[in-house]
Amino acid sequence: MAEIRRFSKSQIAIHVLGAFSILVLYITGLPITFPDQIGWIPALLGGYSITMLIHRIAAVGFIVAGVYLVVYHGLYDIFVGRSYFTDVWIKIKDIKDAINDAKHILRLSVDKPPRYGKYSWIAKAEFWSFFSEAAIFLVTGSILWFSWQSMAFMPPQYLLTARYIHAGFAVVSVCGIAFHSYMVHFNPENFRIDRCIFTGSMPEEEVKEKYPRWYEELQRGDNSGAE
Repeated sequence: MAEIRRFSKSQIAIHVLGAFSILVLYITGLPITFPDQIGWIPALLGGYSITMLIHRIAAVGFIVAGVYLVVYHGLYDIFVGRSYFTDVWIKIKDIKDAINDAKHILRLSVDKPPRYGKYSWIAKAEFWSFFSEAAIFLVTGSILWFSWQSMAFMPPQYLLTARYIHAGFAVVSVCGIAFHSYMVHFNPENFRIDRCIFTGSMPEEEVKEKYPRWYEELQRGDNSGAE
């Protein structure tokens, strides 16, 4: 069966770095918010000082992944042509697809489900929600990381506010990652697991079934830059 390239090697590498960094950030950061429930994790790692060192190293990895994504694909869009960012911009059709999907699930419409392009409205919504959360983590995390420097130009209570925002969005992020993991890897449609993000390719028949508009673009030779 023919395979179609969906992700480039750079996209796979960035996904691995980002996913691993996020996992480590959860493991080392959430015990600070829930010490009574999972305070044993810092004890297992050698104490809170070591745990926070690991947390900051993981934060650097997460920042590197985000900066690479923005700079590389942004420059690719500007100077070369269509890239990943081109495909994940939210368009009017995505809003219509979301409405039609809701109608279809609630059986309020007899129309066929939306015909997705390379990325569905769900994938785009996930991307931009993660992107927005990352910006909030970057701002609040920087304030907490450089707390002494931050207090030079802001009241001390702002640090406490930053901590609560940072922790609150971490919990929200866990819910988002759980939803993403289910939709991509644990959904019965993808049983046992969707290996595309690890291999970079997917079967042609699966592309034709799940992403018919993208398949038609490929047939016309209108493929997006995978780099």
